[in-house]
Amino acid sequence: LVSSAAMVVGATAAALLCVALIPDAAHALAGQHAIVAKGISKTAKLPLMRRTLMTAEELQADANVQAEEKRVVVELIAQGSGLTASPQQQQQQKKRYSTAASGSGISPPTFAQRARGPFVGITFLATAVVAGWQSKRIYKQRQEGLLAEFAVTMMDRLGDIREMDETFKSYRKELGPGSYKSQMFVRFAVALAKGPPISVNGIKQLKNVVGIMSLTQEAVAELYVTCAEELKDSPSAFGKLLFLAERATPEAAAAANMRSRIPSWSPETIDLLQKAMLENLYKEMCNALPADSAPPPGAEILGISATDAQRMFDEAQKAKAAAAKMAEAEDERKSEQKRLQEALKAASAVSTSKVKKVPGATHEFECGDCGYTMFPAAGREGKFFGDGFKCPECGASKDKFRDKGPAA
Repeated sequence: LVSSAAMVVGATAAALLCVALIPDAAHALAGQHAIVAKGISKTAKLPLMRRTLMTAEELQADANVQAEEKRVVVELIAQGSGLTASPQQQQQQKKRYSTAASGSGISPPTFAQRARGPFVGITFLATAVVAGWQSKRIYKQRQEGLLAEFAVTMMDRLGDIREMDETFKSYRKELGPGSYKSQMFVRFAVALAKGPPISVNGIKQLKNVVGIMSLTQEAVAELYVTCAEELKDSPSAFGKLLFLAERATPEAAAAANMRSRIPSWSPETIDLLQKAMLENLYKEMCNALPADSAPPPGAEILGISATDAQRMFDEAQKAKAAAAKMAEAEDERKSEQKRLQEALKAASAVSTSKVKKVPGATHEFECGDCGYTMFPAAGREGKFFGDGFKCPECGASKDKFRDKGPAA
């Protein structure tokens, strides 16, 4: 409304200025002598725009006609009054009017003078149009920013009915006149689909927002179609919205035929995905409870029967117990492996000081890593166990060999 009013006012002002600024070329031709006594020249009766567009020849001819008319009118007035002029006076009058008829001192308007008025009018009109377009663009950006802020604020206050209601009323008032309630619902629904994971609380809040905005099921169905267009490039987010909508507003979801809004998925695929989302959500709720408790509340909101709720609860508890048992067995296996590694490390930790040199006897030396056995001759152990000695089999250092005593 503001931008449209600005454009109308600007156009009106430009038109008035255009008319006011057109040079009155006829005034320069006729002057204040265009009307004498009872004689009114034909040029003075012409419209202003027509006189402006007359050629120089036409203006000159019109000036001559005016001068002749003035002379005739003066003579008629003199005759009617019974006055007679002397020959000398008549000669002076003829000279004066013939001079006026010659049009001395009168020049036709130039092209720049004639074009000045339309040019100024067009300039003002273009300025008004640009100002109106700019104000409309700024206004649209403001409204878009308010709608985005509304969605973020609603998600931040999700679950608090009073705060959500106050948020809706505040932003609706700030947006001003217009049909913004529908856009506000679409922004909220899209944010809910792209935001937190599906939950029973999400279903409740979508239903609450429909009530806060006082939307009918028919209106919600139409808005779900708009949401589908917004989420056409994000099938996973639209799948979440479908899950929430079918449980919060089943009538509107059915009327919108939301399951057909994902062309890349077949009806069978959508059905399987929706069932998987339902079971995974409810089993997660079951896993948070101890085994001896009852099934979690919310089955009726999710559209689950009591029998299916009990079945999924039992399955979840069995899966949780099996997972706990497997985790315990894995912990035990890791502990046993750690103990074995420590025992092997202790058994193979043989320092060079433990390599005994027994005079006159051949000792047996065994690698603690691979079991390779050596029988160096008595007194020649140093040749085999120098600083750079490595196990010929596995490359272990000399401290991995242990002396098993004299060879049998």
